[in-house]
Amino acid sequence: MASPNIKSPSVEESAIEPTMDWSLPLAVAGTLAGAALGALAFWGLLKYGFYAIMLPGLLAGLGGGYPLKRRVIALGIFAAVVSLVTMVLAEWWNRPFVKDESLTFFLKHLDQLNRGAILMMVLGVAAAFWFGMGREKP
Repeated sequence: MASPNIKSPSVEESAIEPTMDWSLPLAVAGTLAGAALGALAFWGLLKYGFYAIMLPGLLAGLGGGYPLKRRVIALGIFAAVVSLVTMVLAEWWNRPFVKDESLTFFLKHLDQLNRGAILMMVLGVAAAFWFGMGREKP
């Protein structure tokens, strides 16, 4: 006979299993996939004369923020950093400087890019941060 102080688990309590929250790993994967897709889209659109360097940042943020169930500022920062690196590399790969096509020369002379390119990169990083941190789900 069971002691009155010891409570035996009910069927509902014993059936509850801890589940892993997959939203964070999915957000990281979504950020990386979005940045890669954005770089490919930038390259494809550039071939047709459209300059869309902001796409890697925008898609990194959207891909990272969509699976999140809550707001995570650290993932917004992660998306911003990933998008900045992706945009700089995509810009260098597709439009290197004529004088020297090396990455080190490009990085040393980033300030010599035209203002439109810099503005679009800043907007891409801001979009990656904003959308990458996710939102509270109802």
